[in-house]
Order: sequence, then C-alpha cells, then structure tokens
Amino acid sequence: MPREAAMHGCCLITGKLGSAGNAIDLPIPPLYKLDSNANGFIEDFGVLAKDVMDKFAGHHAAFTSYRKWLQDEPKIFKQQIADYFCKY
Repeated sequence: MPREAAMHGCCLITGKLGSAGNAIDLPIPPLYKLDSNANGFIEDFGVLAKDVMDKFAGHHAAFTSYRKWLQDEPKIFKQQIADYFCKY
C-alpha cells in the first residue's frame, strides 16, 4: 500500500517495524517513520499528520525521490536480471 499511495501523490507516515524500518525497502525520509512503541507516539503522529495537511506541498516534495525510485524499479529490475544472466 505505501507504494501505491505514494504513486498517487500521498505523503506516507509509517512505523519502523518490518521492512519499513530500513532505508533500502522503504527509502523515505526518516521524519515520516515513527516508532509505534515510543511514549508519545499518538501525539507525534497527530503533530506530523497536521503538519502534512497544513504544509502539503513541502511534504509532497519530500517524496519526489521515492516516487522516482518506484517509477524506475521495473527498469532497474530488468537490468539486474540481464546483468545476472549475462555474466554466465
């Protein structure tokens, strides 16, 4: 769902558990990854969500590189396959 949401222009706010916890699987700015086990998580989420709504254009721009990365994924994947099989 994060991929589809980002490609449709949404700003993501996610946790740090699972694949979202690293910058390889979900390469978005750390600001948008909250620790759901932290004290104040609910408040932190509320503050960030309000800021995203109030200053959407700036937050939207923060996801430009992620959207570009998603758009390039099929091309990168095909190149990785070609690189792997062409070596042998």
